Formats: sequence, C-alpha cells, structure tokens
Amino acid sequence: MAAVVGDADDELGTVLRGMSWFTALAAQGFSDVVRSDGVTWMQLRALIVVASTPGSTVSTIARSSGVAVSSASRTVDRIIGAGLVRRVPSSGDRRRVELALTDQGCRMMRMLMDHREQALQTALDRMSEEDRAALAVGLAALADTGEQPAQIVR
Repeated sequence: MAAVVGDADDELGTVLRGMSWFTALAAQGFSDVVRSDGVTWMQLRALIVVASTPGSTVSTIARSSGVAVSSASRTVDRIIGAGLVRRVPSSGDRRRVELALTDQGCRMMRMLMDHREQALQTALDRMSEEDRAALAVGLAALADTGEQPAQIVR
C-alpha cells in the first residue's frame, strides 16, 4: 500500500491527495462531456441535484449549492432553456413545482458517469488487488461516517 498508516497528518495528506485525484477526474469529465454543450459548473451542480434528489425544486438546488434562491432560479431557467430539465407538477402538493431531467439531461448525465467510470476503472486496473480492496474498505468507511453529499444516482 502506498499510504502511511498510523500518523494522522500523513493519513490526512494521503486522503487529500486522493480527493484531489477524484476532483481532477470529475473536472476532466466536465471538460470532456458537459462543457462542450455550454453547461457551467453551477448548471452541472443543479443537474446533479435534480438527478440524485427526487422531487427537487429550485429551493433544493439553492440549499444544496449554497446560493440564493434567485441565483438557483436563473440557473434552472438556463438548463430548462437548454432542454436538460423540465418543470413538473408535484403529485403531492398542487402548489409545488418539481424538477426532472429530460431525456437529453439523462443522456448528458449518463455520458458523464460513463466517462468517470471508464477513467476510474483504468486507474483501478493499475492497482494491485490488495490496494483495490483496501481502497474499497476505506471509501465504504468514509461513506458511512455521516450525511452524503448529493451524487448522481444510477
């Protein structure tokens, strides 16, 4: 294993280095797949929230992105205009308008996920079986520590 185990500073540094790698992987997917369609980071964030949170609203996007509702509303208007998201009436509350991916939005999210999965699989294929198992155990433990950030659900 490449990581030094036991020293908290070394462990944190190793985790941060791994997170940087994952961030670079996500950024590459954004550049290769999404950005070519004129989608911004904020719009991608909104798409991810809509994809992973059934019943999402503009307020859901604002809260999860840490922006004002007015900013989230402008972002949603843009991705609706791009044909990636549509407004749908809530089945439980006639006053509530929810957001859903369109077929085009679903295709974009699928392409992004496929790109990320291929890049990650390439990296995993370069690792030893022992290191892959340790990574899986460590990431599962990290994921089990608390509230999960919004993620694309397959």
